[in-house]
Amino acid sequence: MITNKNTIHLTHSFPVQTMINSVDHHPSKKLFVVTFTHANKVVLYQYESESGPMIISIFQYLSNPLSQLVEPQHSLFSPNGQEVSVINWTNGLLSIYNWKGTQYDEEPSIKLECSDELKNYKPHGMAYSHSGKYLVVA
Repeated sequence: MITNKNTIHLTHSFPVQTMINSVDHHPSKKLFVVTFTHANKVVLYQYESESGPMIISIFQYLSNPLSQLVEPQHSLFSPNGQEVSVINWTNGLLSIYNWKGTQYDEEPSIKLECSDELKNYKPHGMAYSHSGKYLVVA
């Protein structure tokens, strides 16, 4: 029995032999999103910490073939939490997944390809403007 309130309890293991490239917290829900580049997965976790140890469990996977991930590099929530944006390392494809009541769509609702001259500049990060009107990929 775990009695220490500062203990974190994971209900699963992480994908093996992969690179974790980003993590972001949801603006209002007890969720965070983690990008597992070499596993071609984006995993949303939920956490609970009302009493006792913090419990972290999988909320949702974004994975292939539906999610169309190609070495996802960075993922983040939009400022209102209604979208998860993912930029892919290999092809520079920006995919946006919308909230659909109880989870995010597994298939991107928006896919933006970078121009051919930018494909050699591999993306390393993204950020939304404070208003949420603009998304910058670098």
